[in-house]
Amino acid sequence: MSLTREQEYAMFDSAVKAIIGSSTLMLSTCFDDLLKLISYDDPIRICVTDCYNSIDYERLLVTSFEKKDGKFSVDLPSGNKAIVGFVTKLIYEFHLGTQSFDKLMISLYGSSGDESMRYFSRDVLNPYREAFRQVFLYEVGDVPEATVEEAAREINPAVFNELYAIVANLRSEVEGNNKLNNEKRSALMELIDGLCYTIEKSDGRAVKASWLGMSMALSSEKACENSLSRLETLLQRYMLI
Repeated sequence: MSLTREQEYAMFDSAVKAIIGSSTLMLSTCFDDLLKLISYDDPIRICVTDCYNSIDYERLLVTSFEKKDGKFSVDLPSGNKAIVGFVTKLIYEFHLGTQSFDKLMISLYGSSGDESMRYFSRDVLNPYREAFRQVFLYEVGDVPEATVEEAAREINPAVFNELYAIVANLRSEVEGNNKLNNEKRSALMELIDGLCYTIEKSDGRAVKASWLGMSMALSSEKACENSLSRLETLLQRYMLI
């Protein structure tokens, strides 16, 4: 039995509320739970991917947390899609360790304790919840038709082995990178495994979003550059991204 759009929204909202109500010890797990939901729920993934594709993340990272009069302040981008795309990517970076949650809390609020989390929820997470609600439930018509068509495209079984061989190379390159700490290695492996899962299902609906998250996370890993380039070329050749 398929879920209604309202039920899928409720799952997303519950995952964000779990972050808001989380202790610092459980925060990483709550980030992970939200990102897994985004990765594996087709309508949510399509929505979030479309939102992310509409923004310039690096620019928004500067403008959303600007330093004024010696203090940082929160100024989220205008537009619901921009907020969804920006905050989702920020949570990805917290999860991967490429952005420090504690350091951002100290910069914004002077500490990384529970009070700072309440401020962050007020300034970022609650607006994120509302922006996603508006986009997912009421602005769905704004998603380009091409996005939906690409999401429904099936992978030709003839290209499966070629794709999977490159993904297997990426796994080996991450596993063999001694410069990565265990937490980051594990997070990267989860993203690679997510792409493997979408390919193993021979279902193109998940590939574009899985590729987006994985390629962003691995973009700073020099050892993976060649495999990422080969994989991108192959996915583009078969119009999967």
